[in-house]
Amino acid sequence: MSLAQLAPCAFNCDIVDDDPDAGDLVGRVVAQHGGVARRFWRIEEHIPALMKFHPDLIIMDIWLDGADALEAIPRYRACGYNGHVQILSALDTQQLFDVYAMCDRYGYRSLYPLAKPVRTSAVASALDHVRSLDADRRRVRPSGRREPRMGWMAPLDPGQAPSILVMSFSSVASGQNTLAQPELVNAVEMMRARFAETSGRRGTVPVWLMTTLSAGLRIPMADGSDVAHMAASGEVTFLVALGEANRAPETLLNLKARASQYHIGLSLFADDIEEFSLATLTCRAVSHVLLGENLIECIWTNTAARLMAERVFAACRNSGVSFAAACDPDGEPGRMLRRFGVACFTANDRDMHFVPDFLNAPLPRWTDMPARYDQSLPPLPDFPGRHLLTKREQQIVQLTAYGQSAKEAGLTLGLSYRTVEVHRTNIFAKLGVRNVAQLTHLAFGGR
Repeated sequence: MSLAQLAPCAFNCDIVDDDPDAGDLVGRVVAQHGGVARRFWRIEEHIPALMKFHPDLIIMDIWLDGADALEAIPRYRACGYNGHVQILSALDTQQLFDVYAMCDRYGYRSLYPLAKPVRTSAVASALDHVRSLDADRRRVRPSGRREPRMGWMAPLDPGQAPSILVMSFSSVASGQNTLAQPELVNAVEMMRARFAETSGRRGTVPVWLMTTLSAGLRIPMADGSDVAHMAASGEVTFLVALGEANRAPETLLNLKARASQYHIGLSLFADDIEEFSLATLTCRAVSHVLLGENLIECIWTNTAARLMAERVFAACRNSGVSFAAACDPDGEPGRMLRRFGVACFTANDRDMHFVPDFLNAPLPRWTDMPARYDQSLPPLPDFPGRHLLTKREQQIVQLTAYGQSAKEAGLTLGLSYRTVEVHRTNIFAKLGVRNVAQLTHLAFGGR
C-alpha cells in the first residue's frame, strides 16, 4: 500500500503478523470500523514503512520470523513512533512480564495484550480504546509527516539559562524538514518571552533543533528565514544523531561549516551504546552531547557500560565537551549521571509536547525559579516502605494522599502528568499497592 492510499483523517493501523488467519481477521475488523490497514510479515519489512508514515496503532505478534516484540519495540521508538502498540500472544500473564516491562520502558504501556486465537470482539474493543485515547489529538499530519515536539532543557546551575529543545522525528526518520514552521518559530519566541517575564532574567534562551544531516543541509539559514529569525534573538544549535555523524563524517563537516557561517552551533545526540565512545566523540569536534533514553538505560543497567561511560565523561570534560541527558535529574539514573558530571537535563521523548501544548507547559523546575512545591501541606506519618522511595516519589505520595490528581501534582512539581504517572507506577510497585485508594490508606498509617 502506498502513502497516497493512507487516509490521515481515518484510523490507520499496521498489522505485523506472519499468521495469515490472524492478520486477515484483524484487517477485516479495522476495515469494518472505517480504518485503513497495512499488512507486514516481518519486522524488517515494517521498519522502512514506519519511517515514512506513522499509524495510530501497531498490532504485532509477539513471535515473528527473525525478531520478536522485545527486539521490535526499541526499534519502533528509534523511529520516533509515539502511537500505540498492541501485542498478540498465546502466552500467559507471567510469561509476558518482559514484554510488559519493555512496553512500559518505551512508553507503549496503555494497551493490554490480545490473546490468541484472536476474537473479533477483542480487536474491536482495542480499536475503540485507541480511538478514545486519540480523539482529541491526531498524531499524523495530512501529509503523513510527524509533528515536531518541544521541551525544556534546563541546567542544574541556576546561573545558566535553560534551552528549548525541538525534537523533529520526521526529520530524523525520513529526512523531511519540519523545523521551519511558522507555529514552531512563534512558540519559541513566546516561550522565550514567557521565561524572561516569569524569571526576571535578562538574556536569551538558546534553542536546540534536532535534524538529520541531509535535512540540515537543506534548511534555509540566510537572513529572512525562520532559523535566522530564531538565531537573531538567541543562540541556535543543530542536534544530529551520533550514529549518522559516524556514518557520514564528511557530510557532518559540510553541515558544520555551513551552519557556522550563520553562527549556528552543532551538537550530537547519542542514544546507542555501540556508537558511544571517546574516539567517536572527540573526532567529531563538538562541544555538547545529548544522551538519549536508550543509552542512559544501558549505562544504568550494565556495569561494563557504566564504567566505560564514566571514563568517556571524564575525558570529554577535560576536552571541553559538556553533556545533557534526557531523564529526570532526581531519578536514580539521573543522580548517577550527575555524579559523572552531567549538569543539564531534559524530558525523555514521550514526555515532550506538541507545539500547541508546549505553550502551556510548566517552566523548568530545577533552575533558580521559585519552587512550586507546596511546603504547607502537613507531613505524612511514617509508613511502611517509605525508605524505599526517592525524595520525588515521597513528594508525589504526599500530594496524592492529600487529593491531588496526576495533572495537579504535575503542575505543583513542574512535571508533566505522564511523568507523575510513571512515578506513581514505580511507587505502587515498591509499596505493594494497586491504586490511589490503597496508597492513601497506607500513607496515613492504615487509618
